[in-house]
Amino acid sequence: MKRAVFLSVVMVLSILSYAYPHSPYDIKITASAQTVNIKVYHPVSDPSTHYVKKVVIKVNGEEARTDEFTSQTGDYQDLSREISGLKKGDLIAVTAYCSRYGDLTKEAKVE
Repeated sequence: MKRAVFLSVVMVLSILSYAYPHSPYDIKITASAQTVNIKVYHPVSDPSTHYVKKVVIKVNGEEARTDEFTSQTGDYQDLSREISGLKKGDLIAVTAYCSRYGDLTKEAKVE
């Protein structure tokens, strides 16, 4: 009986965790000169309806650029943006927002 209850609980939790959309799980940032290259990893089953909808780039705490999207290609959202005035040591913070749920922020320094 305990085994049946345990298996039932595990099955319900598995179904619930699958039912909730997930936020982006990783962001890779490379920044040099005046260019910031960003790859937001967000693998989903249907990237035309579940995607990275917005990416906000901040430089030293100040918003520098916001990009919005209506879909993503494959398992990631990839972008390269020019930001004038970048210099070595500047702190870049990138926040990616999921179209369904959640967000993720990562930081990197300009090399």
